[in-house]
Amino acid sequence: MSKLKESRVIRHVSFLHKGKRTIVESDEKGTFRVPVTSVVEGRVKTVYKNLSASELIAHPSVMNSDPVITLKTGDKVRVFDGGDSSYLPAMSQGIIERHDKFEMLRRKFEKKKKALKEKQEKRKRESKKTPIITPFSHYAKSPGDTDEHDNSFFWDDDNDGIY
Repeated sequence: MSKLKESRVIRHVSFLHKGKRTIVESDEKGTFRVPVTSVVEGRVKTVYKNLSASELIAHPSVMNSDPVITLKTGDKVRVFDGGDSSYLPAMSQGIIERHDKFEMLRRKFEKKKKALKEKQEKRKRESKKTPIITPFSHYAKSPGDTDEHDNSFFWDDDNDGIY
């Protein structure tokens, strides 16, 4: 068995929801797909997010609902002793951290990869910068110019506007 699969020790997490025990299974990456609802422009929007075990346990609706971890060995571990969510026992924390180890490393890698890609794109954009050309740049005055181009229509003031 690969080291990656050995690190993912949690099969599923169950918790009480509306008086029934709800089970959230771990996927092949070790994350838990849960629905997250929010109100956007007056409408309820539900999206599914892949949460790590620590994010799932820390979620307010799960934290206070007596979460229980079922390990791949079949053993069950109650996350908070006595249902007291103010204290996370070391054993539960160790199991969760071991399960999340590779997911957290993967997320860190993806974040660095994204930052590097953005940096490369920024450099690419900066190298392609071309000088700004204004449509009437040949009429622009330089500090040593005389007033011959002040009148952009080039009429002669001495001849009543006639060349």
